[in-house]
Amino acid sequence: MMPDLEDWSIERVVGQLLSISVGHHDDGSAEQADTVEEVERLVAEHHIGGVCYFPSGPEGARPQTIERIVERLQAAAKTPLLISIDQEGGLVTRMREPATRWPSAMAQAAGGDLEAVRRYARAAGSELAAVGVNHVFAPVADVNIEPANPVIGLRSAGSSPALVASFVTAALQGYAEAGIATCLKHFPGHGNTSIDSHVGLPTIDVDPTRWYQEEALPFLAGIDAGADAVLIGHLRAPGLDPTGMPATFSRAIVTGLLREELGFDGVIVTDALDMAAAEIPGGPGAACVAALAAGIDQLLMPRDPAACIREILDALQRGELAEADLRASAARILALKERLGAGSGTPPGDHAALAADAISRALTWREEECHLALAPGEPVLLLSDPMPPSVGRGVEDVPVELAAHLAERGHQVSAAGLESTDVATDAATILITRDAWRVAGLAEAVRERCQEAGSRLCVIAARSPYDAQFVPAGVPVLLCYGDIPGVSAALAHALATGTAEGQLPVDLPGEAPGEVAWTARIQDLT
Repeated sequence: MMPDLEDWSIERVVGQLLSISVGHHDDGSAEQADTVEEVERLVAEHHIGGVCYFPSGPEGARPQTIERIVERLQAAAKTPLLISIDQEGGLVTRMREPATRWPSAMAQAAGGDLEAVRRYARAAGSELAAVGVNHVFAPVADVNIEPANPVIGLRSAGSSPALVASFVTAALQGYAEAGIATCLKHFPGHGNTSIDSHVGLPTIDVDPTRWYQEEALPFLAGIDAGADAVLIGHLRAPGLDPTGMPATFSRAIVTGLLREELGFDGVIVTDALDMAAAEIPGGPGAACVAALAAGIDQLLMPRDPAACIREILDALQRGELAEADLRASAARILALKERLGAGSGTPPGDHAALAADAISRALTWREEECHLALAPGEPVLLLSDPMPPSVGRGVEDVPVELAAHLAERGHQVSAAGLESTDVATDAATILITRDAWRVAGLAEAVRERCQEAGSRLCVIAARSPYDAQFVPAGVPVLLCYGDIPGVSAALAHALATGTAEGQLPVDLPGEAPGEVAWTARIQDLT
């Protein structure tokens, strides 16, 4: 049982409203020891209510490290902590090997099976529970309307509001079965912007009518399905708040729209307050006060938590915040903690076969009637773009791994860069792209190589399916939706058989809208 909030001091109440970060340093390092000890001190002295596990190094992402740190922090807390993590699948994966690596939301949606999505979420949630994590910042409810979106992309299930709503509902049910609290993000929708809120402040150009028809649908579905929390994106939506106030600090959006109009009664949390888009005059403390004034319940990863708490208490004294509102926010957070399951979960890594199935299901031919099957022993030329340095960690080097898998199947494989001219012409050519749309000149290079290659050509879009827009019609394109470990083995099988069962979950620029036909309907899952 949680303690009676009425007996709490206002200082203890305010502490419950913060979720601070831990895990930024490698296991065993002096820096990590200092960091964990500092977080322990903050938790104990300031009654911190939550911790977001956010590793920056590979050792910090190991399940054993997470479990050990979580145990230490829970022991330091007078009230049980809400332990949160970004574990969406794909590139946004904070707990890594030996934990199971899950494909992106878009990959899971491409598989076309809602029951499978629910199984994946249940398994992922169970592995988190095993190390003491009780709150996942997932599923993503953004509709990826803008193909050039630099921050959502594969994190979204697709470009159709109905598809994303279906995915969100199934994922929520799976996490709930694992006893993990959930969080929809990034309200009111981060899918229709070309600016990354980690480095700038995006604006979504949407009027209320269109918003309800598109961006709102997955959030409405998620609220109806029992989402525990909603995370507010750092973005402007002038059509929803004419003042242009960023959503994080907009009472019209947080309280007026989400709390009152949509009727959400769970926990409302900011996106990380250390992001560039959350910076306002007055510094981190002022940002915390402004977010609480808008109706936020939980402040995620503020800079200098102790100073922020002091600023919040000062704002109470100045009459800028109401104590009753802060106590109501703390009550919502405590109610969420009270509801959390007490299951022990399953050991990280126990679901490798299920994840391999998810990766295989996702592979998609751009055009069903246009595919390539390698003949037994056929020589293969692999052409690839350079690995983008910013995302080299935690992904599979598809050209290298695919070459190894094809060689195991008896193919003579040669490899070259995308712009190489000294290459074989009698081999089946497989051209691998990894977000070519992001790199100036690379899209044109892909087009040129497709025009120069022979008839035995296949393009593999290892990350974004939007790379397919640069490939001429009639050229087979195999879509992966992310180059996580295990994808190359699935690709080798697809190329050997010419089969891939996935369905394209986004509309490609210049092509007619499509739709994923789910094999399980929403009502079948309730």
